[in-house]
Amino acid sequence: MAPDLLSTIRREIDERLNELRPLLAEQERLLVAAEALLETHQGEDDAEETANGDRTTREEAPDRKPTRSSRRSTAKPKPGRAARGAAREAILGALEHGSHTVGELVVVTAMSGPNINGNLRRLEAEGVVVKAEREGKAAWALAGVAA
Repeated sequence: MAPDLLSTIRREIDERLNELRPLLAEQERLLVAAEALLETHQGEDDAEETANGDRTTREEAPDRKPTRSSRRSTAKPKPGRAARGAAREAILGALEHGSHTVGELVVVTAMSGPNINGNLRRLEAEGVVVKAEREGKAAWALAGVAA
């Protein structure tokens, strides 16, 4: 009996992994796209327009004090960490395919549990996702979509 149970569990795990592989590929594409957008946005911030309309880089105009918004917009995420928008998009991309528990989102998005929980709290406050129950476990789904 034990080998049958183990075989069943292994088969179910393999089936679920096969379901999740496309989501992981999508998450990787989203992270690359988000990084490219971030780099493009930062490249635009690096050039500033002077009073006479000439564009100069910050290195060419060192006497100009950076504004609060320019300091904030040039901040780069720590190495190994995705930008907040990328994390949000990865979670939403995974939830487009159905409800997921936090543990499943950890596997699919390759992000930490606390990072996912924090993003889910923000998304829930915005009304983008809802907490539901699936097979006796807490699961998350897109608002307006049945869990």
